[in-house]
Amino acid sequence: MLLSELKPGQTAVIKAVKTGDLHARRLYEMGFLPRTRVSLEHVATLGSPIIVAIRGFSIILGNHDASSIEVEVISA
Repeated sequence: MLLSELKPGQTAVIKAVKTGDLHARRLYEMGFLPRTRVSLEHVATLGSPIIVAIRGFSIILGNHDASSIEVEVISA
């Protein structure tokens, strides 16, 4: 499942970041590392951007970024 497919309130664990090297590095620097918990806080009316909670921070991501992060849902 992709991060962009989560529903608000769901929590997941990041499995992989599937994108180019430079783009993946930017996401890694923001804390999107494998085995890290992330939860979806809010989705904009048109579906993008989304707000996710990760490592005690709220981060806004566009659909392009969220679609490149593979996750496994652990709670709904």
